[in-house]
Amino acid sequence: MKNNVYQIDKNKKVIVYFLTYDNREFKGVAKCSPEDVFDEEKGKKIAQLKALINVRKYFIKETKYLYYQILNLCPWEVRFIEETKTTKTYYRYQHRFINELYDELNTHKKYLKKYEKQLRELI
Repeated sequence: MKNNVYQIDKNKKVIVYFLTYDNREFKGVAKCSPEDVFDEEKGKKIAQLKALINVRKYFIKETKYLYYQILNLCPWEVRFIEETKTTKTYYRYQHRFINELYDELNTHKKYLKKYEKQLRELI
């Protein structure tokens, strides 16, 4: 697996950035239009931001999936690990977990907006 590697093709005016995060590979591609002058540093920044955007989009999707799975749990599907836990305690833990997932989702969205704004400024 490639980790934080740039592949630069000056003839085609393309820069590809590979980013490994959480054992997954994400890729960002920056292509220079034929009429523009190829700027390697700017292309690296664009490719890196696109890879980071892909990372955030992936984790938003995964977090949303977990969030909705927990929200859709039915009471009869509840399995207790310990006999001493009550339904009230279970739902309190469930509520806290839902709030943590919601906070994580908002954090990913915040960074996604930040990266998209930086990308718009570069282009």
